[in-house]
Amino acid sequence: SSVTCRYQGTDYDLGAFGTNIALFAVSKLSKDYFNKSSSLFYQRLNGNKIHEKVCRFTDKELETLDMALKDFASVFLH
Repeated sequence: SSVTCRYQGTDYDLGAFGTNIALFAVSKLSKDYFNKSSSLFYQRLNGNKIHEKVCRFTDKELETLDMALKDFASVFLH
C-alpha cells in the first residue's frame, strides 16, 4: 500500500517513487525538514493516537511538507 498525505485538497503519494525511495524520502524529509525521527513523522502522517491525543501536522508543518514534497519532486522528476 502507498503512503499518502492530503494537504489543501491535494493528495501527495509518498509511495509514487517506489517503496525503497519512499522510505528514504520519509527518513530524509523527517530529518532535514522537520528535525524529527521518521517514526514521529509517521505518527503525524497516520494520525496515530499517543496519550489519548491524535497526532497531526500543524499548519506550519503542512506548509513545510508541501515545500519538501515539491523539492523532492523536482529532484526525482528532473
